[in-house]
Amino acid sequence: RFLMRDELMSRRRQKAEARADVAMASLPQPHRLDVRSLASFRILVSLFLLHDLYRRLEHGRIDLAWYYSDSSDGSSSDSPSYFYPAVLDAADSPHGSPVHKVWFYRGSPYVACAIFAVTAILTILYGLGTQHFQWISVLLWLCVSNIQNKSPHLGDGSESYSRNMLLWTCCCGPHMTRAWSVNSYYEKKQMIGASKKTEDEGGSTNRDNRIGSGVVSSYATLGISLQVPIMYIGAVHRRFSGNMWLYPDLTAVYYAFNRAFGTRQYAADLARQFPQVTRAMTAAGMAAEISLPLLLILAPCEGKSSRRHIPAVLLALFHMSLYAAMSLFNWQFFSAICCVLFVPPVAWDNWLGTFKGSLPWSGGRISPKSATLQAKVRKCISAFFLFYMLYNAGGNYGIIAKHDDGDIGEFLRFNQWWVMYGPNVGTVDKVGMMIGVIDPPIEGMNDEGGMTNTQAVQRVDLMKAIRTNDWSSASILDETEYAKMRQELPGNMASRFPSWRWEVAMKDWIKDDVKPAQFTRSKRSVRLGKTLCAAANDAFLQYGRKGSSVVSVELTFWTARTVSFEKATIDHRFDRIGKDLIISVDC
Repeated sequence: RFLMRDELMSRRRQKAEARADVAMASLPQPHRLDVRSLASFRILVSLFLLHDLYRRLEHGRIDLAWYYSDSSDGSSSDSPSYFYPAVLDAADSPHGSPVHKVWFYRGSPYVACAIFAVTAILTILYGLGTQHFQWISVLLWLCVSNIQNKSPHLGDGSESYSRNMLLWTCCCGPHMTRAWSVNSYYEKKQMIGASKKTEDEGGSTNRDNRIGSGVVSSYATLGISLQVPIMYIGAVHRRFSGNMWLYPDLTAVYYAFNRAFGTRQYAADLARQFPQVTRAMTAAGMAAEISLPLLLILAPCEGKSSRRHIPAVLLALFHMSLYAAMSLFNWQFFSAICCVLFVPPVAWDNWLGTFKGSLPWSGGRISPKSATLQAKVRKCISAFFLFYMLYNAGGNYGIIAKHDDGDIGEFLRFNQWWVMYGPNVGTVDKVGMMIGVIDPPIEGMNDEGGMTNTQAVQRVDLMKAIRTNDWSSASILDETEYAKMRQELPGNMASRFPSWRWEVAMKDWIKDDVKPAQFTRSKRSVRLGKTLCAAANDAFLQYGRKGSSVVSVELTFWTARTVSFEKATIDHRFDRIGKDLIISVDC
């Protein structure tokens, strides 16, 4: 009788626990993440960072010149002759803190090359999930922050986003390598060896322990989950102080597609042909950026009925559609990558069901909470960053007062200030060209390019030459082509720059209210012109044109205003306003 009573009580207790589990599974669980989601995020971030490093240096030495400094004015270079004069002065940085001067140090070209090489190695080790992952992730965050902040003119909001998420992976520590990593592979081999040894000695063991699957929760997992909706909420919050994103205006998408920055020609043409459709797209975009990130953290993580992956997939598709319409690679791809964090266990189990949870690289037990000093320190740091992220975001939204004015976040480059085309989309942009004047004219161009060497002036389209790495006749301009470039506003300005980073830099380069104040538009343009001179003349030597050289560089900018929504026509995109800004730099 006593045995029957104990068994009955045990069954009741199990049923009660099952009901409690079902109830818990229906509650929001932003702090709970599947280790396979964290592993996928780690691998995708590694690939993203490797691609980013390549794109930063895809044009070789001319791109590298943005990441080091020298004290010369360009007429004579303190840098080795192999490298071009630096684009930025050593003191031309918005970071005046002594710590930042060390952290974001530019130094010589050799220092810049070394930092890029070390960052690439750390990125590979980070993606593989090797031993000492904790220290590798911290060093990678420091190096990525160095590259991003020592040349802030080349970046956009995606750099703050990726830097913050990378910092949260440092806080997650061992959770990031529980699955699909070198660490988990060797852990699994050790576990299988130990189990086999136990069986050989006559003991019992559970070989089907679903290694590599499991859910983890901590301050760090809560922080990395909340960082995603906080970014979207911050951007949407700023838009409510404007009118373009709100009813009855709803013209933000029209202006975003048609402005002279970060656009694609076909999307701009469609927006002008069907302007009313862009109003529906604006409303849909706002709804998606408000609802989908919130669903990510409100949806339960565990349980067979979890559908948290549905808003994650929809949000990723939303960003891919934006990338198809706009030339904003890093922002859209990294935002899509972050969605993988919210794939729940049931989705992974269904997708990987044929492997029954035992993929070759799926090692890594979900061990009990470690009481080591390192784990305690990581927990305290994660709790601090979680608190500060919420505090800083609340201050930016005007909910609470920021007593430190965001100084801690600025010091750590852990910012929570998100813009993303808010409060209104810009309608006035600067478009321009970079032209090199050749003297004496290149001989023999009458055979290749239809020009003769008796022309008064011969020019080279520097942006095209750098972008295509073609300094032959394809980039040489005659007087007619030059006059046409001066008169016509290009429909797709983004495609003319060497890369999107050059476009971002040039967008703010012509502003005269720069920081630090002593580095005016003219002074920065002189340094850029000297760098372009060196690159062009070096290319001419490689092409065997020793008799001709670029003697000056013209930086020409026009002010283009997007045609208003009410006057949209397929053939009219910009109005040219004001006088052209022409800055000439002698080589």
